[in-house]
Amino acid sequence: MGAMLIAATGFSQNESLIDQGKQNTADVNQMSTVDLYNFSDVYQRGENDADIDQIGQNSSIVEQHGQNFAIVYQDGGDGWNNLIQESEVVQRGKNNLADIEQFGERNQSYVDQANDGNTYGEGTKKGNKAKIYQEGNRNFSDVGQKNDANKAKTTQVGNLNRSYTTQESYNTAESMLANSWMQISKVDQFGYANYSRVFQFGDNNMSKVTQSADAPGDGYTNEARVFQNGELGDSMIDQSDCLEVAANNYAMVRQTNDIGSLGGNKSTVLQKGANTANVTQVNGIDIH
Repeated sequence: MGAMLIAATGFSQNESLIDQGKQNTADVNQMSTVDLYNFSDVYQRGENDADIDQIGQNSSIVEQHGQNFAIVYQDGGDGWNNLIQESEVVQRGKNNLADIEQFGERNQSYVDQANDGNTYGEGTKKGNKAKIYQEGNRNFSDVGQKNDANKAKTTQVGNLNRSYTTQESYNTAESMLANSWMQISKVDQFGYANYSRVFQFGDNNMSKVTQSADAPGDGYTNEARVFQNGELGDSMIDQSDCLEVAANNYAMVRQTNDIGSLGGNKSTVLQKGANTANVTQVNGIDIH
């Protein structure tokens, strides 16, 4: 059992709570200046490892059951006007990894990982991996992973970005929202070997990707990529809840609109069974 609590001088108030069973490790480092407040709560049962670093004004909650690893780094800056950053990680099962980085104010991050510890391949246990990077103000990210071998990476740079990712079994999702105003990205993947990649740059972009496949994952069997650059882009890829063994869907949407003119790009793709879609919409620029 291990815990480290560092309280800064002046009127800063750091607080660290640790509740551990046997063979768990928690390392908590807190640094703040006058009138700022860091809070960390770690609950561990099993053989878990948690590493928490907080600078400025932040709040972190880590709950681990099984054999998991969580890394949380928070830099809340000067904590102006008591604007606190929040991170919550819940892990159940084995070999789950959560890596959270937050810079700014009022960023919120939630990760929920669960697997049953089943073996994969030649006896190797595959856990879930979630990586969240937030830089700016009032960004929100929610990642839910169930079963084994899911990978999610969310990068948010700017203000008021929102991202939701839900995965079940062998899915990979990557979302990046940057230099934006109130962008929203939502990814739901179920089944086997789904793949999603979303990039959004600009204003009022919105992307929704829903993929479901209980078919073999060799080849595509649902793969979606969305790139949006413009001001008013809107994209939805569904893949139509495909349960067919022969499903081999692929959809890619690229919408661009550099330097204004309020382009009204919008794309909707629904597919079921061995389909391929490639949509490119341009407003105001020339692409090659």
